Amino acid sequence: MNRAVPAASRRSFLASLAAALGAVGAASAGCRARSTTRALIFAAASTEPPLREIAERSRRESGLELELAFGASSDLARQIRAGAPADLFLSADPGQLDALVREGLCAADAVRPLLGNALVVIVPERSTRVTRDLRDARGLVGLGRVATGDPRGVPLGVYAKSWLASAGVLAQVEPSLVPCVDARAAVAAVESDAVDAAIVYATDAARATRARIVLRVAEAEGPKIVYGLARLGRASSAAAGRAFDVLVAPNSLDTFRKFGFSAR
Repeated sequence: MNRAVPAASRRSFLASLAAALGAVGAASAGCRARSTTRALIFAAASTEPPLREIAERSRRESGLELELAFGASSDLARQIRAGAPADLFLSADPGQLDALVREGLCAADAVRPLLGNALVVIVPERSTRVTRDLRDARGLVGLGRVATGDPRGVPLGVYAKSWLASAGVLAQVEPSLVPCVDARAAVAAVESDAVDAAIVYATDAARATRARIVLRVAEAEGPKIVYGLARLGRASSAAAGRAFDVLVAPNSLDTFRKFGFSAR
């Protein structure tokens, strides 16, 4: 049976939710002002560091304000369905974008693949259970509590479960999985020694300060992780188009690469 999410994970979720709701509230209150100079971007939590850098450069160089709201892609998609006034959606799960297209909330030609990522396994920096790098997914069997995204909806968890299944160890590892709201929460669980290991995105692991990578999942062995960018159907402002162009521009892709993403 899956265990409860650690307190650090719950705090991370509440902080992300508060930030998202704050951005939505600000956007709703000032929708007229946003028509030419502001665009609201909903984005997967794992993209926060590069997007903040891109947003600062956009504000400084062109005056275009990119309002950012981060969270699990599944949660952000639910907010969009509920009427949240997002202009763009950068999702770690292309399936969420496909669903929005089917529901008429986004045109198919307004979606494009933007980024790639990879899975890694991390452990606490001073772990005594793992003293050397793991050879493959079988090293997780019997290891202890393993945090990752909630496979019932969080893209990270879906990717992790797919990898474990393809490696033939899902049945043995699944009872030890600790579902978290996003990759940041899974990293926090490792850094606080609440779990013995975590399956997370390589980009989040690279920012961890109290954890170390013990296994990098080879591209040929792991799931294909693609982040898609969509301009939402209700986004009619000129700023929305400008924001889309900013995110797909070469200098923005360079920023994403700097933080460990690949460009699609």
